[in-house]
Amino acid sequence: MQSKTLTFGICIFLGSFLLFLIQPMIGKMVLPYWGGTSAVWNTCMFFFQLVLLAGYYYVHKITRITGLKKSLIIHIFILLIPIIVLPLAINNFIPENTSNFQNLRLLFQLFMVAGIPVFAVSCNAPLIQKIFAELSENASANPYILYSASNAGSFLALIIYPIIIEPVFTLKNQNLLWSFIFLLYILLFFYIIFKFWKKKGNVIVQNTTAPCDIEKNLNLHSKLKIITMAFIPSSLMLGVTAHITTDFTPVPLLWILPLALYLLTYIISFSGKYSSKMLWITKFLPYIVLPVVLFNFTELKQMNWILIPVHLSLFFLLALLCHNKLYSLRPDSKFLTDYYLSISVGGVLGGLFNSVLAIAIFNSVAEYPILIIIALIFRNSHEKNYKNRLLDIVLPALMLIAGIFIIKLILHTGINDKTVIFMLLFGIPTVACFAAKDYPLRFALCVGTLFIVLPLWISENDGQVIYRSRNFFSVKRIEKAKNNYHIFIHGNTWHGVQDQQISNNSVPGIYYHPKGPLGDIFSLIRNQKKIFDVGVIGLGVGAMAYYGNKGEQWKFYEIDPDVIDIALNPDFFSFVKKSNANIKLIQGDGRLCIKKEKNHYFDIIILDAFSSDSIPSHLITLEAIELYKKKLKPGGIIIFHISNRFLNIEPLLAALSEKVNLKFICRFEVALNEEDNKEYRVAANYAVMSQDEIFIGSLSEIDEWRSLKPSDNFKIWTDQYSNLLSILRWSE
Repeated sequence: MQSKTLTFGICIFLGSFLLFLIQPMIGKMVLPYWGGTSAVWNTCMFFFQLVLLAGYYYVHKITRITGLKKSLIIHIFILLIPIIVLPLAINNFIPENTSNFQNLRLLFQLFMVAGIPVFAVSCNAPLIQKIFAELSENASANPYILYSASNAGSFLALIIYPIIIEPVFTLKNQNLLWSFIFLLYILLFFYIIFKFWKKKGNVIVQNTTAPCDIEKNLNLHSKLKIITMAFIPSSLMLGVTAHITTDFTPVPLLWILPLALYLLTYIISFSGKYSSKMLWITKFLPYIVLPVVLFNFTELKQMNWILIPVHLSLFFLLALLCHNKLYSLRPDSKFLTDYYLSISVGGVLGGLFNSVLAIAIFNSVAEYPILIIIALIFRNSHEKNYKNRLLDIVLPALMLIAGIFIIKLILHTGINDKTVIFMLLFGIPTVACFAAKDYPLRFALCVGTLFIVLPLWISENDGQVIYRSRNFFSVKRIEKAKNNYHIFIHGNTWHGVQDQQISNNSVPGIYYHPKGPLGDIFSLIRNQKKIFDVGVIGLGVGAMAYYGNKGEQWKFYEIDPDVIDIALNPDFFSFVKKSNANIKLIQGDGRLCIKKEKNHYFDIIILDAFSSDSIPSHLITLEAIELYKKKLKPGGIIIFHISNRFLNIEPLLAALSEKVNLKFICRFEVALNEEDNKEYRVAANYAVMSQDEIFIGSLSEIDEWRSLKPSDNFKIWTDQYSNLLSILRWSE
């Protein structure tokens, strides 16, 4: 029995490993064609969720209609079909930037390129477990334990891709590696089928699910519970990822941690070893969820490296709670495919809620606290005689009314003692929450009142946010500072500042100030060159337009329509409206848009494309630099804005410049004085590439500008290869 379990475990492990290995690989393959936005990754994720659901539905139906034996014959052909399309290749289905329904076009391309192999692998978990259940000779064999092996394979692929696969292999070689492992998987699957045919005739099929704590059948009510328990952690995972990467710190690869923890909770829960020991989660949760609320709405929010582990710990416990309940809902093995189909439906609904509904409904990452409250409702009650359910509603309602009254009272009386305010708005309500901790619904709703009252206090007290929006690309807001400056913020990163007290086109702040590197570049350009055409990838608030002169044509390429609206609204920022140059704004991915321009068209190309603190990798590959060079006039200049807290991009650009025979120079600002701070100027990093040796030489004579020789062993990025770890700053 142990050797059989091991064989099945390896097969299901390998299938899930393949599924999670192909996800980032396909995403990287399509980036140069569709643009490097989060929308591309989200659409890819949704594609995999849909195909996984289709695979589970197929296994459920085919085993019911034809029986397991015939369904295995059919599945043999399904496994062999992908061999025809391997290794995978992106076809010439390239989108037009003016096209509507870009997501549907990308989904269509993904289905055409990877639909068949992904579908074949997605059937892995339920089908292998179904065979295992049929071959089991005693009731102690539990097929659901194999689901831990499935998630372990997913977990391993998730971890090793950015650490080993991506740094070592090009996309072409990754493709070949995946194809080779897929062939091994087919051979192992054939071996299992051979064993099935050999032993099936001699085995009396019995109830194979462990008899303790199982659902004997799977009615509609049971399915809804399974879907709910799968939906909550799926949505919560996406919510906490968006929260910590938007509101705290957009560290590259940080999205891996929630997904890894999500898979780990599946592994723990479905191992079947800890089901009886999960009561401690219910007892411990109140002691971690209330600090999360506190940290989220106080100055402690800036302590990223404390807050992120706290949020991830809360997510881990809530996901473990739900997945443990999910394991307890497992039915008799004859309902195995129904069970996994319901889990898949819950996962897809979680993705739909976060990726579509939440974006349409909320202008912030509000789905995260909402899912925390919903998950808390499913804690186990410690009270055996659970009476007074009316208090579950009355107490939270009274807390909400009292909270609103206290806010009005503080504003009316002018109380400014922070300790008193803290005790009134958080201290006393926290005591009430702890008093309700043994009653899941009551406690969850009390925590919900804190998530309502504390943001209400912040908005009433500060009154700083004058605009907030959210779309498929990001969450954005504009704050009005006390000195009448407008500040454009994505997450916690500033992307534009303007003084609203100055009637003319005021001096841009932060990274774009004339005293900084950008001022050096344009001062020298005005003295040495006459420019006519400038292309800028990334708009922000349009601060770059400040440097435009009369008679010049400046084209800004911006993929986010909300950003274009912000830059064009003079009530927010006036750089674009008051620029001396002729400004043209083009919506779309910068690299794809510039590709359509005439060769030798631009005097200057500027890269200022931010998504918080991460730069789309497809903008700084060898193919991208060669494209920019082809679009430049002789002696043209490429300017890179590379201010970044987490990525050290300079060595990569130095290596790329040498490869395309361009001179390279950069400037790093370190410390600024008090006067600079008053003008909202921050230290900025810029780099320049050009064939104009006179211009580069003149720039090198200005303080802080220096050339940088590429490292001999630095491997340049291409559309086929990139390694984020190679440019990661390990300390600020």
